[in-house]
Amino acid sequence: MSSGQQGSDGSRLDDRPQGTAPGQLPKSDGRRRGMALPAQRAQAESVTKVLTSLERRSREIGRAMSKATRERVPEIARAAALDSDLSARLDMMCAEHVRAFAHSASSTSRPDESQFGFVRQLGVRRSRDLFPLEALMHGVRAGHQVLWNEIVAEAGPSIEGQSAALALTERLIHYTDAVGHALERSYLDEQQSLAADRALARQALLDDLLSGHLFSRPEGPRRAFAAGFEADADYLVAALGVGQATSTDAADALCSALERLAFARRGWPFTARRGDDVIAVMASAQVDDARKLVRSAATTVTIPDAGPVVAGIGGPCRGVAALPGACEAALLALRHARRGGDVVHLDELRLIDYLVDGADPTARRLGLRRSRPLAEEEQRRGSSLIETFATYIDCDINVARTAGVLGLHPNTIRHRLSRIETLTGLDTRCIRDVIELAAAVEMLRAHRKMEELI
Repeated sequence: MSSGQQGSDGSRLDDRPQGTAPGQLPKSDGRRRGMALPAQRAQAESVTKVLTSLERRSREIGRAMSKATRERVPEIARAAALDSDLSARLDMMCAEHVRAFAHSASSTSRPDESQFGFVRQLGVRRSRDLFPLEALMHGVRAGHQVLWNEIVAEAGPSIEGQSAALALTERLIHYTDAVGHALERSYLDEQQSLAADRALARQALLDDLLSGHLFSRPEGPRRAFAAGFEADADYLVAALGVGQATSTDAADALCSALERLAFARRGWPFTARRGDDVIAVMASAQVDDARKLVRSAATTVTIPDAGPVVAGIGGPCRGVAALPGACEAALLALRHARRGGDVVHLDELRLIDYLVDGADPTARRLGLRRSRPLAEEEQRRGSSLIETFATYIDCDINVARTAGVLGLHPNTIRHRLSRIETLTGLDTRCIRDVIELAAAVEMLRAHRKMEELI
């Protein structure tokens, strides 16, 4: 057989060492295989030793992993500060991760997701709490970094130990990928299943927050933190509406616009419906930030014949405990915004406007009782007593200036003021009576606007 011909085993005959039969390994290869077998056994023994030690120390390592996640992930640190039981639960979960990895890594096959039930439960819970998925994934990576350090330390510096550490590192990478996949999938699946109820959940959270009941419940701090609230941060509240009255379609459009802005701003503002109004809570102390938010939302909302987007702003306030007062202030400012348009911060309102807009039913009844004689006089005689008095107020109770604004003779103004005094029993030159009558006239105007809407 000439040089370059092949034997029955496919090898070139001239490449075989002399004395090597077809199908037989060269003696040198046999020696290398014989040397490799003890090394493989040593690596396997080292891997088993490391995994046994990890499982035995699972609680200790779990606590170290838990501590690392709290130190490296701000969202988890804030959650632990609000929930005194979270650290203990996190310790237990991390210890379970150590045991699950030890069991998974004892096999050379890829991790089986059927063993990740506790991971999927975590994804579901955090999805319901609106806890950021990114923070969860960051926590997993931080914890597994600690676990890797423990693997290297347990394996030791020997050749067998380094070989075992390398093999277990590969298995830890596969395990981390599988955990991340299970966590992300359960989180997103739960979000999808809750999509229809998400608006109701946010509304319920907002109602609990603004009523002051949230922190009276054991799960309250956790729910507040998961939604992004902090105990001592600065907040503004904006109450938004469309035109004089907000329809359901308009409110839904506003919520959608604000949610799109929230997605771009990492979760803020927190938005929910409250009755016919839309409430947006911002983590800011700058009123201009709220104005920009409202105007940004307004540019994306188009509802035919619905009127402009208007808003009232309450705050800033410090901490979630002050949010109920800021929301009430925003709703009061919204009432004024509906009359004047645009965006109104409560601090911009005149005191009399605030008192009129926030008047309770008794105050409104007293005010209408004072102004009713003027309204009835206008209906009977077509006079302009209410307009005359309002202008008189705007002109700093100066008769001559009032006459100039209305284009009337000063005696005509004096006659009308005298008639107002006769009908109401109040003196238009006494400051106390002027204040009372001014409030009554403002309430009458507000009442007429409401009747127009009805």
